[in-house]
Amino acid sequence: MDPVSASFGQVTIGIPTSLNITLYNPTGSDQTFSMSKRKFTPSTFGGTVSALYNAGILSAGDVRITVPTTVTVPANGSTTLTVTVNGALRPPSFVEGWINLDGEGNNDLNFVYGAQVVPPQ
Repeated sequence: MDPVSASFGQVTIGIPTSLNITLYNPTGSDQTFSMSKRKFTPSTFGGTVSALYNAGILSAGDVRITVPTTVTVPANGSTTLTVTVNGALRPPSFVEGWINLDGEGNNDLNFVYGAQVVPPQ
């Protein structure tokens, strides 16, 4: 499977911005995934890690991003997953983290999301 990401680039404050990702299921049965988000917050851990390493903290949930709670991909078919960065953010800021799709057994997927919030031009 090719790597997937929701790279929004620059998004304008106050304007929700969405990306559509196509999920394809080559199997003979429907695949349902529960979805969750993990927010990445950059940190140097009190100066103990150089910013050069882009270290940070992962935390559950992220109110800055909207995804459905579940998604079902039909057998031998595809569906569209919409990921939205909400517009209630303050520039300049970065919105980044991971979207997790938890399927049956080990059928799990995840992808990164990222956006830079900028003021209106």
